[in-house]
Amino acid sequence: MTDGTSVTPSSTSCTPNTMPEKSSVHLHFTEFKSKGTLSRYAAAVRVFVDKDYHYGYFVDEHKVFELLTPEQQAAYLAGDEAKLDVAPAVAQKIVSLGRGW
Repeated sequence: MTDGTSVTPSSTSCTPNTMPEKSSVHLHFTEFKSKGTLSRYAAAVRVFVDKDYHYGYFVDEHKVFELLTPEQQAAYLAGDEAKLDVAPAVAQKIVSLGRGW
């Protein structure tokens, strides 16, 4: 800017390799996820991070499931899609396991 000030990106923005610094991160699992019981076959599920529906990840469902707490696992299996709030470290691991789309 001409007055000597600068504009910095939002502190909550995230790129595919970094997570925002918050107490929890919202994950939305949509396609190809198990319902009721975890599928015995390895499948890649689609997950969106912090309601960014312009960029999703495909992540091995079994690896995601291992990172969730028992309560989150139950919520994950409860329906055709799942919306979970997880710790930033868990979200970062899920993102690092995924292939972006």
